[in-house]
Amino acid sequence: MLRKCVLGALGLLLGFALSYSLYMNNYFHPLKYGARLPVDPPNAEVTQTDLKIKITPQTEITQKIKYTKCGEEEVTKITAGEKLVGLTFQQMQQLYPGWTIETFDARDVVLKLVVDDYCKTHSEHMFLGVHNDHVAIFAGKPGPGALLKEETNILLQSVQPQDRLELEKGIVVKDRSELLQTLEGLQEHR
Repeated sequence: MLRKCVLGALGLLLGFALSYSLYMNNYFHPLKYGARLPVDPPNAEVTQTDLKIKITPQTEITQKIKYTKCGEEEVTKITAGEKLVGLTFQQMQQLYPGWTIETFDARDVVLKLVVDDYCKTHSEHMFLGVHNDHVAIFAGKPGPGALLKEETNILLQSVQPQDRLELEKGIVVKDRSELLQTLEGLQEHR
């Protein structure tokens, strides 16, 4: 059991480290930082007759990033900067490979990217709570939208009354080490 917990802890820690690294390197924010990022033409609304449409200084660019592991969608809207003004649909496809262009006209451009990962909130925050009368590990912040990561074998009834109250509210932990220490503490006071 201890080996399973340690391996699970190492796996989660590695996942958090990778997600944090990608986020810190601005991997998911091309429009804010001018990075070249992953526009899939098959779903685009532009037709052959619209190929002369170009982005103007008034064009609103909407960037949607859908995170498959938590279901969250991050939406960013900006007005086209000078680097994008004058670009055509095909040029946007080249600038954003891997993205889907959902809409492309002089007023609006909507780009969408599907990411097989957790959003920032779910990848950077975790807490202990209650699920099926067991102590459980959740991704995110306490409250609606939290995702169950793992249900432990610690029964809620075996936990001290004060600890139960805290678990029902959610005990936020800053990292995997603090998570393991807190779980150990809950088991010691049985």
